[in-house]
Amino acid sequence: MRKKIVGIVVFMLVATAVVSATNINVKESNNIRLNSEPYEPAPFEWWRVDQKQTTQGGYGITLIPPETNAQSFTPTKDKLTAVSLYLFGAGTPPDKVNITVSIRDNLTGSDLATKTIDTSVVPITSATWILFDFEDISVTPESKYFIVCSGDAGNANNAYCWLFSSEDLYARGEAWHKATVGSSWIQWPSGSTSPADFCFKTYFRNPLDVSSTPKNNEMMPSEVSMVGDWTETQKLLASDGTAGDCFGNLIAMDGDYALIPANHDDENGANAGSAYVFVRTGNNWTQQAKLLPDDGAAGDMFGSPAISGDTVLIGASLDDD
Repeated sequence: MRKKIVGIVVFMLVATAVVSATNINVKESNNIRLNSEPYEPAPFEWWRVDQKQTTQGGYGITLIPPETNAQSFTPTKDKLTAVSLYLFGAGTPPDKVNITVSIRDNLTGSDLATKTIDTSVVPITSATWILFDFEDISVTPESKYFIVCSGDAGNANNAYCWLFSSEDLYARGEAWHKATVGSSWIQWPSGSTSPADFCFKTYFRNPLDVSSTPKNNEMMPSEVSMVGDWTETQKLLASDGTAGDCFGNLIAMDGDYALIPANHDDENGANAGSAYVFVRTGNNWTQQAKLLPDDGAAGDMFGSPAISGDTVLIGASLDDD
């Protein structure tokens, strides 16, 4: 779905730069994912899209100081897990730019959550959905919130840009712009009879309630770039694990608890299955318990996990009862 951007043209509008990206030619209706294959819900932790505006009109607004841009949205869920923005690089942006996204319930209010990335993860010549992941925050359904985005370097010809549509396709919010630190927020573009909307998606996490699966079973798409450096901190092993147990084939987590099955564990018979509960204290995980069903038998494959607080559910997909 990514195509090379050529023929960059720069226009000035409302004291900011709008950069042409007409050769991207990626348009997506508000009911279609970038990937056409379906995403099936799982019985353990997953992400779902709540709000989105994914159609871009071939242009992006530059993310350069001292300007700030925002997109309002109206959630239907009471949790917000992350957002992703459709970004691309125009010209030759600086080698390192910090792009900051925050969530607010008022444009002039304080940040409810914030995430900063550096542009080593943002392709310079490709439009890419970039994920900004933060700690889950509580939001009020049907109330207005704002995704506020800014960059700390670049100019009108060489910058990272946020793609948008000028067709007012998202009825539950609109685009906003602030030219300087001391200036007021204005609905963008100023004076237009058709407000613009930036390209964005909001995600919520709902690990157990399968009845809340939204339209199209949409999950976080595979094309979103996971932001940040990852370092292994610990390797978890079952206290009595043996070859062939399939420990860790699936996993469920909630806070400081992890439920890790071994669905080929032979304690109750060949491939009967088991599950292990691990607890995190500080940065260390320790095994707290091994769980076995009272009537476990060979071939049950006990070990399809779900966890919420102090309650776990574990399926046995081949149980003969």
